[in-house]
Amino acid sequence: MPSHRQYGSLPGSDAFAAFRAKGLKVFEPKEYLDILAGFLPPGVGMPVAVESAVATGRGG
Repeated sequence: MPSHRQYGSLPGSDAFAAFRAKGLKVFEPKEYLDILAGFLPPGVGMPVAVESAVATGRGG
């Protein structure tokens, strides 16, 4: 029986550049930090290095 699955690789750099040229973002840094903070134990703050990396776009 044939499969209807199709492999889709990640977009290349040209596709991401076109995406950004439209003014779009893959993620919003503040929203990402809020999600990450949900995994921290109560009373533990986000490490400054993580906040800085996400805020400046150097998180990846």
